[in-house]
Amino acid sequence: DVRYDLVHGDAGSELSASVAMRGSRGLTGRLVAKATAALLSAGALDGATGRIARAAEAQPCAGLA
Repeated sequence: DVRYDLVHGDAGSELSASVAMRGSRGLTGRLVAKATAALLSAGALDGATGRIARAAEAQPCAGLA
């Protein structure tokens, strides 16, 4: 599971991301964990947070005008 939280602040916005994986035994669990680690180290999380930041910049927060 991946969760992104975008919070508006006085000096800008803060984006938090967290990744949670359920424990799984056996070969499949180890393969999934290694594949997830490889994606994260290859920048998958950075790419996703960059897209969220660009979308947030393009659309001002409702009720802040």
